[in-house]
Amino acid sequence: MKEQFATYEIALRLKELGFDKSCLAIFSENNSFKISMFGQRFYTIIETSDDFAEDIEINDVLAPLWQQVIDWLREKRVIIELNWSEEHNINYFTPVTRFGHKKFIGIRTYKYEEAREHAILKALEIIKSA
Repeated sequence: MKEQFATYEIALRLKELGFDKSCLAIFSENNSFKISMFGQRFYTIIETSDDFAEDIEINDVLAPLWQQVIDWLREKRVIIELNWSEEHNINYFTPVTRFGHKKFIGIRTYKYEEAREHAILKALEIIKSA
C-alpha cells in the first residue's frame, strides 16, 4: 500500500513549501513510514475537532497520497500532465503548466510512476523558484 503515497523526498519538499493537508500516513523522524490503520486516525499539522485525529511531531513529515499532491499543485496553479506517446513506444512525458504557460519538461520512460514522480519534482521546483 505504501506505493499509493508520495515518496519521502517529495513529502519533505512539500513540507518545506507549506503543505498542510490531512494525511493518512507520515514519515517519522527516522524516515520510517507509518500509516493509520483502518482510517481511524488522520495525521495533521492543524487543529481539528475529529476525535480520531492525531497531531504529528515537529520532525515528522506528512505522507500524502499521489492524488493529494497533484491536487495541491493544482491549488498552487501548477498543473502536470502525463501523456502517452504511441510514436515513442508507449513512453510518458511530462508537460508542466503554470499560469497558462506550458513548459515542456520531458522524460521518456516505460513507467507511468516514474514519469509522475519526475513531473511532480519539476513542479515543486517551479513553485519553489516563484
